[in-house]
Amino acid sequence: MAGLSAHRLAFFEQKAWTWALCVLLFSAKSSGAEGYIDLRFDRVENGAFAPVPGAPQVLVQLPSSPSPGPVHLVLHFHGHSGCIEVIARAGPTPCADKGSPRQGWNLFGAHAASRTRSWLILPQLAFLERNGSPGRLGEPGRARRLIEEVIQGVVQRGYWPHPVEVASLTITAHSGGFEAARAVIRHGGVEHWLKHLVLFDALYAGVDDFGRWAAASRDRSLIIITGRSGTPAALSQVFVSRYQSVLGDRLVPPESASLEKIAQGQVVLLRTTTSHRNIPIQFLGPVLERLLRPQTPPQKP
Repeated sequence: MAGLSAHRLAFFEQKAWTWALCVLLFSAKSSGAEGYIDLRFDRVENGAFAPVPGAPQVLVQLPSSPSPGPVHLVLHFHGHSGCIEVIARAGPTPCADKGSPRQGWNLFGAHAASRTRSWLILPQLAFLERNGSPGRLGEPGRARRLIEEVIQGVVQRGYWPHPVEVASLTITAHSGGFEAARAVIRHGGVEHWLKHLVLFDALYAGVDDFGRWAAASRDRSLIIITGRSGTPAALSQVFVSRYQSVLGDRLVPPESASLEKIAQGQVVLLRTTTSHRNIPIQFLGPVLERLLRPQTPPQKP
């Protein structure tokens, strides 16, 4: 692949002493989804916030049977008061080792349902705090360095025995995670990978940041899914009024939107009766399936 659709990464320098000090990666285990495993990074050099004892800084889900070829990366930012263990897993799950269990959201299951050749990367933002700050991921280039660090950790431990070629990066954000998404598209250093942006009831601000990003290239996809009411739904209407003429036929407004309208290069604003909490769980799989699976061109009559 050429241009923004692919970027070859060379992450094979042997720096075992650095990784022994900076990164702890627990054994891979089944994430409860056939064909995928998940990995846990308790300490990373480029995390958003300082590590919390007994809790991971990053979780990753990836196919359990690697094969050569480009891979898609999905970087998900959780909302306020979140912990990635509970967001990722199904059933009662503690946020940290020996903590009290909470009901899991099972985002790993939602990702696996897409059946895409993608890695889902979940960085921990503010741990169980009502705080949407991107932390250090708001620094120039920090998001790119975190992704590189995760890729290197996966490769060095033998879970992906092939050169990693990134076909695309999709950023997804739920609720207050929009702040991290907004920071990363501004100066995260990922513009050469970033192709798709998905906001799950997360348009609380940044209409022009997200609109200008989508308008800058016809290859970029922006999917905004909101409830029927509330700030994200109201701002989705503001988005339509400001960007309808700019985006032209790429923009699908809420009154015309459906899952079937989601495609590469489209800007789709979809409304749902699904609860705020459940929007990413219900829609992550179908959205990724439509954005990341190879698309069959329409047949000529």
